[in-house]
Amino acid sequence: MVQSPILKQAFALDDGSCLDDPRVSVPVYPARVTPEGRIQVARVAV
Repeated sequence: MVQSPILKQAFALDDGSCLDDPRVSVPVYPARVTPEGRIQVARVAV
């Protein structure tokens, strides 16, 4: 879960759905951590 600091809405990390309002969602971008410890985030949302 991640939360908006301004509107205080909570979002699921797996699908971007708002846990407080089912009409709201945010884009989700695949991410991974490389063996070297770098974080890579896709340019395109799923």
